[in-house]
Amino acid sequence: WGQYGKKLSFRQILVTLQFGISIALIIGSISVYLQLEFFSNKPLGFNKKNIILLPFEGKMLNSYDSFREELLKNPLIQGVCASSNVPGSRKFSDCMWTTELSDEKSLNCQYIRTDRNFLDTYKINIIEGRGFHKHGKESEQGEYLVNEAFLRKIGVHEPAEVLGKKFMTYGAE
Repeated sequence: WGQYGKKLSFRQILVTLQFGISIALIIGSISVYLQLEFFSNKPLGFNKKNIILLPFEGKMLNSYDSFREELLKNPLIQGVCASSNVPGSRKFSDCMWTTELSDEKSLNCQYIRTDRNFLDTYKINIIEGRGFHKHGKESEQGEYLVNEAFLRKIGVHEPAEVLGKKFMTYGAE
């Protein structure tokens, strides 16, 4: 029943319902648009602009150092690094980790294998500690950088707590 006891017509009900649905769709579209804008403009913690990715596998790995030096001769190239993956990508290598900082027997985590130029090339800031040594092969030295998600996973609240701690993967430190 409408105002003053008049009966609402079927047409008025449909117009009102259509108007309500239109408003809901407009609000939903604006919400989706704002979310997409947020995701595309959110700072990721690394530089993703002007990066060129080249697959580098097999025999090419043996000539990486000379290839890198040749690229750096070009004044337009600011940095070159090697990595098993790209930050922010969903393709990671999984590994089981244990650490003296966590009560869990093993933690399933993803990792990126990289060289010492990775942080400079992607302009990644370190919250605590230092980057990789500028000499030698990092994999032989067993250097690791961990992100904030890993710290939360092992229950660490202050990044300084992990400095100098031992991490083991598949039984090797």
